[in-house]
Amino acid sequence: MHEEDGYPRQLPPDVEAWMTSERARSSWVATLGDQVVGQVSRAVAEGDQAAPLWCRATGRSIEELAVVKRLFVDPSTRGRGIGRRLLDTVLDDAHRLGLHPVLDVDVRSVGARRMYEGAGFAYIGDAELAWSHGGVFVAACYVGPPSPPALRSEPAGR
Repeated sequence: MHEEDGYPRQLPPDVEAWMTSERARSSWVATLGDQVVGQVSRAVAEGDQAAPLWCRATGRSIEELAVVKRLFVDPSTRGRGIGRRLLDTVLDDAHRLGLHPVLDVDVRSVGARRMYEGAGFAYIGDAELAWSHGGVFVAACYVGPPSPPALRSEPAGR
């Protein structure tokens, strides 16, 4: 991803530690055969620089947010819906837990932004964020679709 897409823009010194963020609570991988071709994580929002923006936009507390993190798909396998399936997996998990999904993405990541918007994420503004390993980048911040409303049965006679 870094070599082909320039993401992350600044390669961290310890890629494995960056990928397995201490704020991550769940992670999933996509495979084709025995090859890992994608991954995504759900993280807590506490400690995230964009958290105040997400809280204002959703009206939810920081504890009620689920941050979509580190969604990657091997460039050679794109166009097969892998990224969208990974995103749907993390969204289903967040909704099952009663959490509101949020994320930030480099403003220059046009394809990723298109996918997020197609999945129902709403753009709420840009923020200049600092990488944990140094440097800054401009991120487009998004709030995801809330949990689908529970199906309610109408009382008899209505």
